Amino acid sequence: MPDEKIVTCSGIMQDSHLGHGEKVLVNIAQPSSRGLRQAKYVLPDLKLLVNTGFTAGQVCTDLQLLQRSKAEIMQYARSRK
Repeated sequence: MPDEKIVTCSGIMQDSHLGHGEKVLVNIAQPSSRGLRQAKYVLPDLKLLVNTGFTAGQVCTDLQLLQRSKAEIMQYARSRK
């Protein structure tokens, strides 16, 4: 990504608490002068689990990216089984 962010995701995980039963964990990391900023999200819910160092604006931008890319990320995660 242009701002040096690194995006990784898990494979599909089964979760009986979700109606559809599937979730994917997405990790977004970015080097900074103080170390590494990191945020973890759950798809398809777009839920923020952890935020270390990102501003509210950066989290909003990440959520917009994940919303636009959710179908592709879920499909990629399914292919990793």
